[in-house]
Amino acid sequence: MALPPSLHAQSSPLVHPGARVQVTAPVLGGGWLRGAFASARVRDRTCLGVAVDPKDPATGPLFVLLRGITALKVDRRTNSEVRIAMALPEAADSDWEAINLDQLAAQDSACRAAAPAAPR
Repeated sequence: MALPPSLHAQSSPLVHPGARVQVTAPVLGGGWLRGAFASARVRDRTCLGVAVDPKDPATGPLFVLLRGITALKVDRRTNSEVRIAMALPEAADSDWEAINLDQLAAQDSACRAAAPAAPR
């Protein structure tokens, strides 16, 4: 039996880790950048963001925190709990779904919480 849409939306993340995404991030200039949705440890907190695909193989990995992203689209074919190990053709325009960043930010509440107090 499937969950009602309202319960499913509450229990399931909007974007699953590893999903292919396109983002705009002013700190990285204009235009859409592609990458994979992920999380990272920042100051002892887990924060959501995007591991951006490098444009130049000589550059190191680049991770953009969710709070630095102004728009995000997810390839709906890759946005699943189940990782499918197969090569997908390039995403068509109809495969990209815009994500509400306010709702996504609510799932990133641990990152926005006050930092834990330093031990004395």
